[in-house]
Amino acid sequence: MNTRWAALVALFALSLGLITGGIIKGAYELVLAGVGIGIFLYVTRNYFK
Repeated sequence: MNTRWAALVALFALSLGLITGGIIKGAYELVLAGVGIGIFLYVTRNYFK
C-alpha cells in the first residue's frame, strides 16, 4: 500500500460522502461534486495504480 493508493481511497470516500450527503440533504450541488470527483478518479485511475 503506497501513498497513491491512500489518496485514491480518500478521494473515493470523499466522493461517496458527498453523494450520500447530497441525497440526504436534497442538495444536488453536493451530488454533482461527488460525481465530478468520481469521474476525475475514473479518468486518472491509471496514475493511481
